[in-house]
Amino acid sequence: MNYLYTLGGMFSDIFHKLIDSKSYAIGIAAGVSSGVASLVIPDWVMHQGLTKEHAVGIIILLAVFGLDWLCGSRLAKKSPKQSQETNTAIDSAIRDAVIILICIVAVEVDDFLQSRSIVFAFFTASFIYQNFKSVCANAYILGWRGYFPAKTLDWIFKWIDKWLDNEIKAKTKKYFPIEETKEKQDEK
Repeated sequence: MNYLYTLGGMFSDIFHKLIDSKSYAIGIAAGVSSGVASLVIPDWVMHQGLTKEHAVGIIILLAVFGLDWLCGSRLAKKSPKQSQETNTAIDSAIRDAVIILICIVAVEVDDFLQSRSIVFAFFTASFIYQNFKSVCANAYILGWRGYFPAKTLDWIFKWIDKWLDNEIKAKTKKYFPIEETKEKQDEK
């Protein structure tokens, strides 16, 4: 019974993060664009079952998961809190497997509803965007910005800082809670 509650909580967390991070907007854009593309490319959309385009979407999602794991594990090693928690990698693997399962089920929902690839594009693009944002925030917190010439790319970094603001705050709170407490005390 405890496993069902945990799995239900995981589904709830996944969808709440999708809404809180506004990743659903990217999914809507992808769903609408795939709907528009269905008028232009009927062979791809009308095909029953998995197509090359579905596989490419899943491969991109898996690649972003890989980058997230690499950056996240590096960040966890530097964190005084997360480096002591051994189940973080297992939780991430389960979460990623659930996301992949959601995307695969979306293909079947598209087939059932005959909605072409709109449901699949919505979920896959939303999850790619959400996890790519996590990769960028992890890299930012790790200080990898220093590897790029700041003067030439300064306008990009200003935009990235604004784009990642909430994600960076959430990750800092998760990985370095002591430093966040010090910052709050300094503000007072």
